[in-house]
Amino acid sequence: MLKDDCIFCNIIKGIVPSLKIHENDKYLAILDIAQFTEGHTIVIPKDHIEFVWDAPQIGEYFEFVKKIGDHYRELGYSYVDVLTFGRLVHHCLLYTSDAADDLLCVDLGGRRIIKNKN
Repeated sequence: MLKDDCIFCNIIKGIVPSLKIHENDKYLAILDIAQFTEGHTIVIPKDHIEFVWDAPQIGEYFEFVKKIGDHYRELGYSYVDVLTFGRLVHHCLLYTSDAADDLLCVDLGGRRIIKNKN
């Protein structure tokens, strides 16, 4: 079930635009608009769930996040951190924060999302 007053539910519904990295029928990975680091990605369930620890299939959720992390590692990122959030937004989400200086960010389908800094 999605909520009308949740920014992430509105992203899932397509009301709010986003840059998708990857999705399946249960989860969506998008670039964070803030881009604290290049490739900074948010991974959310497609159902409105307030907290990460309430996700009914948490192992499946983390397997999806692992795909995103592996993708960035294949692009040459040195490491990928995963942070859990949900206090301020009230839609469970995981951030992947990547470490690279001049790498191209592409989605899992090979489409260019962020250009090289050079």
